[in-house]
Amino acid sequence: MVQVVISPADAQGRQLADAEAMVIDPSELLGKRLDFIISIPQCLGMKWIQEEKSRGSMFSFQFYGTSNTYRSKPVWHSLNAKMNFTQQFTINPVSMEFLQYLQTHALVLDMWGLQEGREEDLTSSSPQDGSDNGYGSSSTIQEGSRSSSFSDSDLEQVLHMREAENLELKKQMQDLEAELEKLRFSEQAAKKEKFTLLQQLEKLKTAQQVRAASGGGGRQPNSSAGRAWASNGHLWYSQICVQPVQ
Repeated sequence: MVQVVISPADAQGRQLADAEAMVIDPSELLGKRLDFIISIPQCLGMKWIQEEKSRGSMFSFQFYGTSNTYRSKPVWHSLNAKMNFTQQFTINPVSMEFLQYLQTHALVLDMWGLQEGREEDLTSSSPQDGSDNGYGSSSTIQEGSRSSSFSDSDLEQVLHMREAENLELKKQMQDLEAELEKLRFSEQAAKKEKFTLLQQLEKLKTAQQVRAASGGGGRQPNSSAGRAWASNGHLWYSQICVQPVQ
């Protein structure tokens, strides 16, 4: 695992605070100077060294606008190598090409495994084009003969970017409004359901109160009337029962 830190900085190489370094719209950097530092403190858990402790390691990379190859110092006999690499870059001025480069490219590190006794390979493979080896130095990348102002084509690209961003924001707002409308509808439906349930609960309470009031003294005794008569020497009795209607 390689630890890589890219930090915005001022012209003197001092890292900027978060509030100073924050940029909402990258196009705000167009035509301005940009300083940043690429730091690679360490590389952890290298299997190349784990297999043979006498070996070493280093890394190299290239960056936008220059053919230079930036390299760390070789580190020997260390499974967790302390690279301690720091390189300041200055883009002056920032162009549209540079912003597009940041959006479409990644910083690619080439890791090198070194064998003890073959240090001459480092010399023979070192860059012959005046490359800067880093180690805390600074590299300024000039954008040709471009001035601090940018061209009409850059302005058109910025306008296209802004239009695309506005369309995307408009679509997101429409989606949010549709979602909000769904939530409002659900809230209204929930309120209606709550009101209906409260009405039903109130009816049940009223019915229970009426039933308790009417049945508290028990049922009224049955009303009954009877009549008796004699026929053929037998006594007959007829009874009519009347019960209250519940």
